[in-house]
Amino acid sequence: MLELQKHICNFCNNLDYKIRGDYIQLKFDESLSDFLDEQNITFESIRAADIHIKYEDIGFIIFNNINEYLTENNVRKTLDVLILNFNNKSLSKISNQCYLDYELKEDLYFFSNANSYLDFIQFLKSQEQETDDAFHFIDYYNNVSRKIVLTSISEKSRIILKYFKEVAITPNDKDYSKGLTMFKNCFASDNFNLPKFLKSSLIKYASRYDFDDRMNLVFQNLRTIVEDAKINFEIYINNLSIDKIRKDYDEYKSKYFSEVSEVLRKLSQQIIGFPIVIASTLFAIEKIKSNHSLLWILSIVILVTTIYLILLLRMNFRDLKYAEQLSDRDYEVMKNNNFFVKFPDEFKIFTQIRNRIATRIKNLVIVCESYFWILSLSNTALISLMLYYLKIPNSGILFISTGILFIMILARNKIWNEKYIS
Repeated sequence: MLELQKHICNFCNNLDYKIRGDYIQLKFDESLSDFLDEQNITFESIRAADIHIKYEDIGFIIFNNINEYLTENNVRKTLDVLILNFNNKSLSKISNQCYLDYELKEDLYFFSNANSYLDFIQFLKSQEQETDDAFHFIDYYNNVSRKIVLTSISEKSRIILKYFKEVAITPNDKDYSKGLTMFKNCFASDNFNLPKFLKSSLIKYASRYDFDDRMNLVFQNLRTIVEDAKINFEIYINNLSIDKIRKDYDEYKSKYFSEVSEVLRKLSQQIIGFPIVIASTLFAIEKIKSNHSLLWILSIVILVTTIYLILLLRMNFRDLKYAEQLSDRDYEVMKNNNFFVKFPDEFKIFTQIRNRIATRIKNLVIVCESYFWILSLSNTALISLMLYYLKIPNSGILFISTGILFIMILARNKIWNEKYIS
């Protein structure tokens, strides 16, 4: 068939011809006559002036260009096709495969898109059903005026899809049959409620397009329309909405940010006041360094104060870790929702919120540990200084200081390794 089309095309390029309804008329030529005889193709010679070749005898229909081909009757015909001028090349359909200048083109979807476009219109018409159901996907269509009407009661909107005898031209490098298949699958028996959302999405997108191009653009964007409908459907069956999710996560963000900020405020107050306390203590030691009784009292006070401040720090640290574990738990609960499993892109903004909270908590944990060691080492140094003024031997001071630091290490490990939520 491919070689036959190639030869017929060459004869058309070299001889005068006219394309008729069911045959092609070429100027009589001996080489053409001989070729047809060799191929056992029946033809009619008109007074040795013209040769008439019926399409049914050669097995394909010939068109000058795509505009002649793109009518509903022509696209629906089952015979193979030869288009003589497709951007100055020949275009062939043989056994549902596409050939450009007689070379197979698997990524050229001209013929399949034309058929899919007509299938789409026919499928829409089939959805007008005379039933008592409250929902009808197609509310009305008219073959005379070539209009398909969809009405949305909930949104009080109405859209008209106008189609013509001519089949719309679509980009040839995209396969729109896949979008049509997705569209048809929405009406499967296991997708009972999905067509309601599909109708709403179709109306929404169709309303964006100009009246004359609306049917064609809806057809080209069926994949997008179906995906939009599925998202809305998933929101419905999961009792969720994007606005509700974002509201919940705004509350999530405010709740845990406020808790973390409260811990930061308490730590800041302690850290800001710490240098003043150290300076005051050093001044007091200098004033009373000759009074051993007061030095003993002050050293005990510093030790007790250190223990008290560590207990406060422990409470702040517990609050911090508690907030971290709760935020992680809430995050995991939301993350595992079926809506986010099917549409993970919608979860990005909420993941960013959780990461910000986690980063802030991590930084505050570092601040807590730094403050713990600064507090422990500074107050141990102050106690060692007072022991020096009390004439305690260096070995004794080293022993006491080491003991205090060992206790601090044990306290640190206990605080940092505590479990707060089972």
